[in-house]
Amino acid sequence: MIPVAAGDVVVLASDGYPQLQADLVQSEDKLQAIMQADPNCMREYKSTKGLSKGSKSFDDRAYLKFKL
Repeated sequence: MIPVAAGDVVVLASDGYPQLQADLVQSEDKLQAIMQADPNCMREYKSTKGLSKGSKSFDDRAYLKFKL
């Protein structure tokens, strides 16, 4: 359990975002950079699957940010 209090900002995201950033736009930018640098997920982002032909990402993804 992670304690949170009124006024805290909480970010929840699926594993489709390898490295969360301060906001969704920055998280998407980081994802794009990782896909460019390591499309097979063998170096920068070691994973069970890489970028498939015709895919826009490694995995499906969800991102939720809210303030308590």
